[in-house]
Formats: sequence, C-alpha cells, structure tokens
Amino acid sequence: MAYDPGRGGARPGMSGPAPLEVRAAGHRRTLRPGETLVVGRDEASDLQLVGARVSPEHLLIRSTADGWQLVDRSRNGSFAGAARSGS
Repeated sequence: MAYDPGRGGARPGMSGPAPLEVRAAGHRRTLRPGETLVVGRDEASDLQLVGARVSPEHLLIRSTADGWQLVDRSRNGSFAGAARSGS
C-alpha cells in the first residue's frame, strides 16, 4: 500500500504520523508528532471554538505510533469532516 499524506498515519521509514492540519471555524493549526491539541469552548483550550454545542473541553487530538487519535470528551459528539467520532 502506498503512503497517502492526506490520510495521516505513519510515513514509511519514519516514526510517528505525518503532520496533521486542523481547520475549524476559520482557525488553522498544524500538529507534529508528539504534540497534542485540546479543542473546546474554554479559554484555556489550544483551539477555542464558541458555540452552544461545544463543550468546555470538547476534543483532544494526539499522535500515537499508529497515527492521529481523536478523543471525544464532549456530550454532543465530535466530527471530522462529515464523519462522527465518539459519543
């Protein structure tokens, strides 16, 4: 199987996943292996999103040896594009 940078996951011969670009509500962040990102309504979030359905700490994005992991910490669920993640 060929490496596809658009799908994330580990690059051949490299440890950890490829960088991940996160885009939400006009914000844009690039994560590198070993970095985490907390998305939520709280001012202390790394990426703050305002909205009635956004939890104070809504989503955690972190790298693993196998690729990027989304950890849904909300009551309402989280979405990556149109795909629902978690609850």
